[in-house]
Amino acid sequence: MGVAAHELLLLKRLSVARGGHLGEVLTIGRQWLSLGHDRLESVMGRPMARSKFADNVFYALGASKLVALDASDYEGAGMLHDLNVPYEGLRQFDCVVDFGSLEHVFDIATAFRTIARLTRTGGAILHVLPANNLLSHGFWQISADVLLELYCPINGFENTEVFYASNLDSRTWWQVLPQHDGERQVVASVEPIIVLCKTVKSREIDVFSSVQQPFYRRSWGAGTGEELELAARRTRDFRGMLRKTLRSEQVYCVARNLYHLALLAAGRSPHGLNGSRFVRVRTGL
Repeated sequence: MGVAAHELLLLKRLSVARGGHLGEVLTIGRQWLSLGHDRLESVMGRPMARSKFADNVFYALGASKLVALDASDYEGAGMLHDLNVPYEGLRQFDCVVDFGSLEHVFDIATAFRTIARLTRTGGAILHVLPANNLLSHGFWQISADVLLELYCPINGFENTEVFYASNLDSRTWWQVLPQHDGERQVVASVEPIIVLCKTVKSREIDVFSSVQQPFYRRSWGAGTGEELELAARRTRDFRGMLRKTLRSEQVYCVARNLYHLALLAAGRSPHGLNGSRFVRVRTGL
């Protein structure tokens, strides 16, 4: 967990939106500075002291106070709490930052609830989490679906922005827009993909409403189950025809994988980030 290029850009985006005032900031885990010093100064537009931790970055972007939460104090956390356990305290912050921690928490739903509880009304929450091709980095890889469905008005949040980005390219983000019922925005990639989120807590709530993937809401509606089953059957029939034509399951799998890799490399895959489903955002780097 730490502040690298994408994390710094998201934090700076929030700072600019708030006129350079982040207020009291809670980080989930003590944040390391994982960015070259020259690049850090270029993004910040000012000289920065060299440091192992990113504390000076938060203060430079408008933090009035910085506290780290962790299950252990081995890195000097000022607030000790296991995110697997519900938080019953009253302490709250103007900004809660999760730059690569929740994927390591087994009870991730409880962790999301704790982060919401720790945020003041009007406060912001930031996440940067693994989404794809980072298996075993943590327990979980996180889809944009859960962030958009969780941080919605009915659950007491507003102005939620969610982006996918390549972990190898800090120049571009792909904004994920809320899906219509019955849609599924599957993402495949040849590089690691991360998900970024910024949201604002608009009111206090006791319990989140049911968080469900939009894809299934349509299938639960009257008369749509048969429609989805028909589409799935057509896909199965097409794949079966290909297997029969190629006369080999192994040949079919190789051909299918090469086909999908070629489409991804050419930027023409329906599952690629650069499709029409997402809005390209240039980060300025």
